[in-house]
This record gives sequence, structure tokens and C-alpha cells, in this order.
Amino acid sequence: MHSGARGVFVFSLRTLLKKHAESSPGTPERNGTEQLSCSDSDSDSDSDAEIEHEIFYRAAFVQAAVGIAQVDINGRWIDVNQRLCDTLGYEKEELLQTNFQALTHPDDLKYDLNMLQKVLSDEIKTYRLDKRFYTKQGKEIWISLAVSLVRDLEHKPKYFISIVEDITKRKKFEFELEESKRLREQLLRGRDLASEAGGISNWTWDIVSNDLIWDERMYEIYGVDEAEAGLDYNTWRERVHPDDLVTTEQKLKETIENFVPFSAEFRIFHKQNGEIRWVKAAADVVTENGKAIKMFGVNLDMTEERLTQIALEKEGHSARQASEAKSNFLATMSHEIRTPMNGVIGMIDLLRETKLNLDQKRMIGTIRESAFSLLEIINGILDFSKIESGKMELDLSPVSLLAIIERCVEGLWGHAVNQNVKVYIIPDFNTPAYLLLDPVRVRQIIVNILGNAIKFSQGRNKQGVVFVRTATLTSLENRFCIGIEVIDNGVGMTESQITKLFQPFTQADSSTTRKYGGTGLGLSITKSFVDLMNGYIDIESTPESGSAFNIVIPVNTDSVSEKEFSNVNLSGVNAFVALTDENLTKVVCNILEQMGCCYFKFDEFETVTSIGNYIDNSIDVVIVDRESTANKFMKVSDNHSSDWPRFLILNEQLASDRSEVRGNTYIASCQPLKPSEFVHALSVITDRNNPAYGLLQSTAQDFENSFTQYENDIEDFDSLILVAEDQPTNQDVIGQQLSRLGYHFEMANDGLEALEKWRTGRFGIVLTDCHMPNMDGWELTAEIRKEEQDHQLPKRTVVIAITANALVGEADHCLESGMDDYLSKPVELNKLRNKLALWIGRLSQEGDASSSQNISPEFLNAEVNHSAVTEYDVVNHPPIDYEQLKEILGTDEQDVINSILSSYQLCLDDYFSEVKNAIAHHDSEQLRQSSHAAKGASNSSGVGSLGMIFKELEILARDKNWDEISKIEPGLKQEIERVENYIKKEHFS
Repeated sequence: MHSGARGVFVFSLRTLLKKHAESSPGTPERNGTEQLSCSDSDSDSDSDAEIEHEIFYRAAFVQAAVGIAQVDINGRWIDVNQRLCDTLGYEKEELLQTNFQALTHPDDLKYDLNMLQKVLSDEIKTYRLDKRFYTKQGKEIWISLAVSLVRDLEHKPKYFISIVEDITKRKKFEFELEESKRLREQLLRGRDLASEAGGISNWTWDIVSNDLIWDERMYEIYGVDEAEAGLDYNTWRERVHPDDLVTTEQKLKETIENFVPFSAEFRIFHKQNGEIRWVKAAADVVTENGKAIKMFGVNLDMTEERLTQIALEKEGHSARQASEAKSNFLATMSHEIRTPMNGVIGMIDLLRETKLNLDQKRMIGTIRESAFSLLEIINGILDFSKIESGKMELDLSPVSLLAIIERCVEGLWGHAVNQNVKVYIIPDFNTPAYLLLDPVRVRQIIVNILGNAIKFSQGRNKQGVVFVRTATLTSLENRFCIGIEVIDNGVGMTESQITKLFQPFTQADSSTTRKYGGTGLGLSITKSFVDLMNGYIDIESTPESGSAFNIVIPVNTDSVSEKEFSNVNLSGVNAFVALTDENLTKVVCNILEQMGCCYFKFDEFETVTSIGNYIDNSIDVVIVDRESTANKFMKVSDNHSSDWPRFLILNEQLASDRSEVRGNTYIASCQPLKPSEFVHALSVITDRNNPAYGLLQSTAQDFENSFTQYENDIEDFDSLILVAEDQPTNQDVIGQQLSRLGYHFEMANDGLEALEKWRTGRFGIVLTDCHMPNMDGWELTAEIRKEEQDHQLPKRTVVIAITANALVGEADHCLESGMDDYLSKPVELNKLRNKLALWIGRLSQEGDASSSQNISPEFLNAEVNHSAVTEYDVVNHPPIDYEQLKEILGTDEQDVINSILSSYQLCLDDYFSEVKNAIAHHDSEQLRQSSHAAKGASNSSGVGSLGMIFKELEILARDKNWDEISKIEPGLKQEIERVENYIKKEHFS
């Protein structure tokens, strides 16, 4: 650089430095740079001064506290000082390789270039602005930039001088200050708006002088004129609603005495229009020398909010009433429809037993299927209404999960077979034998999921297959879970279809209803049940490949019993599995493995003669699914050893509830294959059955043999059973029991009618209640014995008493009247079966029952149970003892139980009316008879709580203790209402 140029540069720099100190940001300077000129002669004469100037420039350039740069016209860095390098984080050589445009924030570049253009066009001399640069590390910083242009002697642009100062911290402070200012303004505006819109007002109370100071809004809220003089505490107190005054003043007193914040909500009367307004007040107390002297507070007008809340509560109440009305309507309609539907289905089943041609059978089948479909829809709607109204509750009891699953699969098996679908159960024997669950809801969950799996696996080119798998899952927090997985090979679903599954009245897509039917309620109800149990459902599905529903339900550890089949030891059993069904083979092998058995699989039946290479005397059982296959094995056994292993045949043709034992062969049904029955069959055929199994087997076999014999004997003697019973519920119960045991019988409504029927000579056994109108059981027996003697009848009729009396002397009374045996109500099915088997056996063996030696020794030596009915805790137990009812009926089928309870419920009101009338007229005999009849019906229906009350009334009636009787009557009425409500809710809602 020649000396003239350096002089111009130095002077420009000095000028710029001066301008940088004086000018303000963003202000163009048209006269900031003086026109510089210097002749060559001046340069020559002042060379020493120029050198001094250059030294000064260099010192200022290098040591400046701000960044300085020379920038060419195109924006490239020509020279930079160290301060600028430090600010931008570059080495000098790195920075000189780039330009200022590359480091400028995109939002600031356009304005910067525009200002440079103005300088170049001489519109302005210099400019200053705040802009953003990027450092080498990519960090955004704020700088203050001052720029001027250096021109040559011909006034052409030469380069720019830029002075850069890092102002990031200052900018951050400015931004924070601006933000604080903005927030403050917003808060102030918000406060003002809130005060105006929300009715907030300010007040001050001088506790010492009792004076009040209100702002304008306080006067508006209370309707007090601002010009009114003497505003004090009493002014406010007069406006407060009397019902709220005491509570509010008490809070004020606590604030003054304890120096705590005041908060209260109360109503006031507007002074001008008298309307009631809701006010929320809050305040702080000011103290002096340990005493409260002032309170500063606010009032918030809550009137609109409270009025809205009241309106919403009314609407909510109306909505709840509407929901309850809907639920009641659905429950009523469900019951009203279900009742005739039960009749329709019952008649259809009876019609199916008559002689029908093929077309008629097909039509009857269609009608029956449609009737059950309608019942399912009704039940689904009822369950949904219960869930929707929040009335669905769990009824937990110890149950076997495997037993529930087996019953569900058995119930749907017929439907599955019709749809060309096979169902297999793969159990996890690590699952406890009994779990605390709601059996009804668990069954509904499984039936819904399994029913869907069968439905969507039907009608395909390949065999439909559904697996029901159980699992025991570990969990935290002293809980573990059970898993139920239902897997099918059906049509599958897309992700979008899965999302719609659990919505009520919605199916996967619109074509589903047309093709498969259904209401779309099943899975919605299922998910609600699972949620109620704190469980969850997980779904995996692939279109055209099938779906897997995985249900997980937590179970409390204190409800856990021993593992399934822990009392069965099959360890070491060697089994040879030769099944044609590949899936059945998997299921059988899985069970064998879990039970500790060793097994071998054989699939090639065409080369059955080669099995001798694999089987020796160590094989305990051969498992096949065809008798022809067993015969092939038998032929092979003749060639090898006479001591051939036993056979377990899984027969597809055998009914699910039947099994047969033929020599060394056990034939069990695999339609479906129940794991529990398979384990039982395996334990029996391998002689591994434990005492429980042995007892079960012998008892069942003995009964089977004896029953067949006794049934034949009855036919030989041309005898029927005559039942004398006046109470409808008891008639229904004893009728169900005799039908289940396979006996033929006729029913008489009292002793007189029974005597007329007996005279026909068709009855060998009479079952009679002791207490009946017109002629009781003792009188009936006496008449029978008299006529037998008068007419010298060759056969003595066996008379068995059935009565609700469990008192000392009752057995003697029956014996003295000529009865042969005695059964106490409630009569359990097993006791009835054994008693009838005993007497029918004697009739067949002796042919003459005229001797008193035929009287049952158990009857002669009987010690009557003083408390035949269990003492019930009425408060803590449901009114119906289902276990007792099951023992009485010999079944837990819901239709049978519903029939009994329906009959019993119809009689309850009559019982109470008779008892109430007898009490009112002090008719002890009528009270005793009515109580006795009601006691028997109650005990036979499993309602022990009422049985106990009626029993006590019967005893008190005998003693004519009217004081105690009057005390029992209110409790009797209350318990009858509880029983009726329970039966209606649990069985007919």
C-alpha cells in the first residue's frame, strides 16, 4: 500500500472510530466521513508523520477492544483483528477464506445488503445496526455493526471498514426486560379484565374503628349507594344471607384471633333489587403489637357460576333419571321377552323329540337357533345397560378356570362342528386349581371371544381351527395374573378394524353384520368385564391368517390354591401317541409333558407292523383316535408279546359326557377333548388313579349298575313313585330331582288326592310331606296301612316321609303312623338317590315288603338333627345358598335353578299374607301350618335365612308366644323383601 493510500485509510479509521463512539444504532450518516485528499507532494514532505500514523493505525487495529475488519466490495474479509477472530471463534486464516454473508443470520442478511448498497450508491456514508452472526461452533450471537466505505482518489469504492462489538449479553437483558414488561402489561390488563368480567372487588376493614372502605365494584355487588354515609361492618352484615351468616362470622373470628388467611363463600341480598348473589371472599389480616387491626380483601361475584352449576346439577339429575329409566325399561323388556322365549325354546326341545320328517327337523333346528340368537341379543343388551349405568358388580368365588373353559368349549362344540371348526384346549397345569373369580363373567368373556373365533373361522376352504390356551403369568405387588388366549385361523383383521372392535353396536366393517350377523355388543361387553376385573385384552391379527385374543386378569395371591392335578401322579408313564389329527397330537403331547409322562409319536399307519422296533413292554398306554388303529396294534402285539400295553381311544363319535371301559381299553370322547377327562382316563387306564379318582369311579359305576337294576325292577313290579306334596315350590324341586334320577312319578296336591291315586295299584313307593291340607302325611299312611290290611294286599307300599320338621320325636311319630323311612327337608339329591336305591333294591330282592323288618335301620336309629338348617348370617351372606341348592337339585344348571326360584318367589307373598293374617287373629294353628309349609319351601329352595325365621315362628306358634311372635314379624317382612329383590336382580333382570 503506497503512502497516500495509507494516509487515507488511517484517517478514515480514525474518523470511523470517532463516529462509532458518537452515532446511534441504525442511523444512516450522510456526513460521517470527510472528503479526503492528499497530494503526492504532501506525502513526500510528511513521510515521518505517515509512518507514525501507520504505527498508530496498526496499534489501534490490532489492540482494539472491538472487532475491526476490512471487507471487499463483494463481502470477503480482507483483514481482521484478533478481537473479531475471538468473537467469531475462527483463526484468522480460516476467517479470511470466507465472507460476512456466510456468517450472517438469514433473517438479517437482506437488510444488511440493502444498507451496503445505499453506501455504495452514496445515498448514505455509513450505517449502524444490530444483527446476528453465527460463530464457528454454530452458536448464534448478537453484534453491533458499524460500516463505512473507503474510496480511492477517483472516488471509486475500494473496501469497507466494519467495526463489530459482541452485544449478546446486552440483547439478552433487553429481551428479558422487554418480556418482563410485556408480561407485566398482560397481567395488569388481565387483572383489570378479570375484575370487570368476573366481578372481583376490593375492600378494607378497619377492625378497630369498624369502618369499611369499598371500591366501586363492591357497591355494585351489594347494591349499596356510594353516597350512603356510615359504611361499616354492620352494612355488610345486614346484606349476608341469614343461613350463611354464622359460618362466615365464625371464619372471620378465627382469622382475627389466629392471624390466618380468611376464605369463605356466602350468599348476600342485593339491597336494591333483593336478588340473591353468591360471593367468594378472601383476605389477609394486618397486625400491630400482637393484635389484628385491619383486613385487606377481595370479593368475587360467583353468581353466574353457581346458577350454571345448579342448572347443570338439574340436567345431570334428569340425565341420570333418564338413564335409570332406560336401564329399567331394558331390564323389564328383557325379562318380559325372555320369559316367553323360555317357553318357546322348551316347546321346541319337546317338539324335537316327536316323530318328524327331515324337512320338519330342519325347520325346527332353524327356529331353535333363531330363538337362542334372540336370547343372546336380549342378554347382551341387558348386560350393556347394566355396565352403562355402573350397576355391574363382580361376585367372586373360588372356581376352577379349567372347568369353566371346558364347559364353554363343550357348549359351543356343536356350533363349531356345524361350521367346520375344531376347538382345542391347551391348559397350563401350573394354574391353581381354584381361583377367586366371578365365574359368570369369566364364562361370558370366554364364550364371547370363543364364539367370535368360531364364527370368523367358518365357511372357508380350509378346516377352521381354534385354540384356547391358558397361562400363569407372574406380576409385581404381591399379585399374579392368569392369561386366556384364543387363537384362530379365520379371516383376521386390519389395524383399522381392530380399533373399532370394542365400540358398542359396532363391528369391524359394514360387511361383517351382513355376512356373519351379530349386534356388535359382545366384545364391548367383554372388554367392560375385563376392565371391571382390572385386566386387559391384547389383540394380534393378520388379514386372511387369523387372530389371537390375549386376556390377562389379575388374581389376589391369597386366593390361590394348589396347582391343577397336583394330587395326580403320572410321572414316569410311557405313552405311545398315534393320532391322525395333528392338532390333537400337539394337545395330547403337551398334557403328557406337563404331567411328567414320556411319550413317542407315530404317524405312519401304513407301516404299523414296524412299530415293534419302537415298542416293548415298557410302554404303559397306546393313545389312538380310531378303534381300527388299535386293532392294527393288537395284531402286531400278537407277533411280539402277549403283555401288550393298554389303549386309550379318543373317539370323535362318542358324546362329550360319556366314557367307556372295555377290558384293557378306555374309550373317551374327544368331542371336545377335555384335559381334565384326559388326565382322569390316563390315570385310570394306567392304574395311577389316586383315592379320589378311585372313589369317583367306583361310586359312579356302582350307581350305574344299581340304577340299571332298580329301573328294571320297577318295570318288573309295574310300579311308579307317588309324591304327595301341597307346596308348589317343593313339587317343582322333588319333580326335578326324580326326573334327573330317571324315575317315573306322579304328583298329588294333598293326602286325599294321593290316596285316590294309590288305590289304582300302580305305585310301589310313596314320598309324602307330613303337613298338608285335607289329609296330612300321617293320615295318608294310616289309611294306606288300613286298606292294605283290610284287603290283604300282597305287597306293602313303601312310605317315605319328607318333612321340614327336624325336631326330636319326629322320627318316632313317622314310625308310629306306619311309615318306613324318613327324609328331612331340604332333601339333597344324593340322599334321595341312596334312599330310593335302598328301598327299590329290597323290593326287587324280597318281593314282599310287608314285614316291619324292612324298615330302614338308619331310620330306626336316626338322631334327628336339631338344626337341619344352617344358621345364616343374614347381613353378610346372600340369601340363597347355591351350594346347598346344587346338592338338593343335583345340578347347577341355570334354567333349573331359575325354575325353582321363580316358583318359590311366586309363593312368598302368599306365605307372608297367611302368616300376617294368623298373627293378627292370634290363630296359632294356622300360623304353625303356614310357617311349616314356608319353612320347607324355603329350605328346599336354598333360602336358609327365611327357613330359620319360619322355623322359629312354627315353634313359637306351638307355644302361643305372641309377644315374641310380634317381634319377629317386622324382620320377616324385611328378609322376604331382601330375598325377592335378590332373586329378581340376579335371576330375572
